[in-house]
Formats: sequence, C-alpha cells, structure tokens
Amino acid sequence: MREEGHLLLIILHRNYDAVPMEAIMSEHDVDSQPAGRPTQFTYPPAVPLTADMFLAAPFMQGQDMQPSCLRMNVPAYRVSLLGMIVLSQDGAAILDDGTGSVPLRGLSFEPKVGDILNVIGRPREFGARHCSVEIMKVLGDARWIKVHRAKAQLLRMRPGEAPPPEPAQVIPDEVREAASVPPESLDMGEAVLAAIRKLDKGEGASLTDVVAAAVGADHSSTKAAEAEQAVTDLTNAGEIFELAPGRLKVLE
Repeated sequence: MREEGHLLLIILHRNYDAVPMEAIMSEHDVDSQPAGRPTQFTYPPAVPLTADMFLAAPFMQGQDMQPSCLRMNVPAYRVSLLGMIVLSQDGAAILDDGTGSVPLRGLSFEPKVGDILNVIGRPREFGARHCSVEIMKVLGDARWIKVHRAKAQLLRMRPGEAPPPEPAQVIPDEVREAASVPPESLDMGEAVLAAIRKLDKGEGASLTDVVAAAVGADHSSTKAAEAEQAVTDLTNAGEIFELAPGRLKVLE
C-alpha cells in the first residue's frame, strides 16, 4: 500500500523534478525496514532527519560487517536530509535546513549555493560528523524543507507517545469548533483548508475529522463525498499533503 502511495504522489506532482527522493523511492520509507541487522553491503531505508537531529543523535561506530548508525527510535544507518546549500566547493558542501548545518562529502556533482538539495547518505564521523552522500537531487521548491521537517518531527516522539485514534462516531469538541464557520459561507475547498488549519496540532489533522468539520451539520453522504473530493483536488494542486496515513497538513 505504501508503494502505491509513493506512486500516487508522483502522479499528483506534474513536475517530477520538484518532488523529493523520499517521496518517490519506497526503499526510503522508514516503515519498510527489512528484518535483521543490515550489513555494509545492504541498503537499509533512509530515515528523514533534520540537521539538528543528525548532529545531536549518538553515533554508533560499526563493527565487523555491521555499518555505523545514529542511535534513534529507528536506527539510522542511512539518512535523508533536505535543505539549502550554503557552501559548495571541491566535491563537498554544507546543507542548512534552518535547524543546523550538515557537511556533505562524496557528492556526484557540485551543487550551486542556494540550491534546495535532497540527499540520501550514511552518517560518518571522521574528525567531524558529516553525511557521506550516495544519492542527491536538486529540488525546485523551498517549501519541501517544511514537508521534510514535518516528517522528521514524527521521529522525535518516543514509542507510545502518538495520540490514540478517536473513537468511532464520536465528534471531538475541537471538530465541532472547527465546524463553527458555516460551510455554506465557504466553498468546500476553503472549508477543508480551514478545518485542517484548525485541527492540526502538529501531527496533521485526521481525514475523518476534517471531513466532519468541513460538512458541518449536513452529514449527508453527498456532502461527505464532496469534502473527500475537495481533499483530493487540494492534494493534486499541492496545497495539502498527507503527513502520515490519514493525517493531512497544509503546505504553507
């Protein structure tokens, strides 16, 4: 199912060059990690990290055939970083995402200062910590830095911290509050955007709650279908994205 999600994201973004690698390469999905410990010859999934997470995580030196990694909730043998190039020369560069700066080495081409770059690589600590780059891609939109940062934030939560799912057929108070603006005063797309902004507390807004808030008092199947279509249209337009399965976020 997750691979289908990645394929859908490719279709939704007509400009392929604007899509970060982790959105189109299923091997970089954290949830798809293979069983058993990887070796230096395998390619474990790349874990999306911000610069400060990359620099602060404890470094575990590899032994025998086992590669080095960053010790986190998910062992980061390979990482995905996304930010702006602030220095580039002689096959090395520095990437800054607003939380910190990470040295990059082993680049396949020399990016330009100001490029928005997504890299996949392995953490290394020879003298100073850096990322040994395996794959790199220049993106066309700086807003992908915010998307990447939002995905990385999910790793900051320890197991068990994720909020429990809402009980079926229960409309939380915040959903009722989000629906306080009469839907008839907005078109459905605007109502969906308003609901997501109101319900999103940092981990995205539940699709079910967004639909309930957008349709207001009219819980007919027709209105619900209209709201779901608006979600699809906004996703196609690049105005919202799915932070996690069933969790929506506005791209701002």
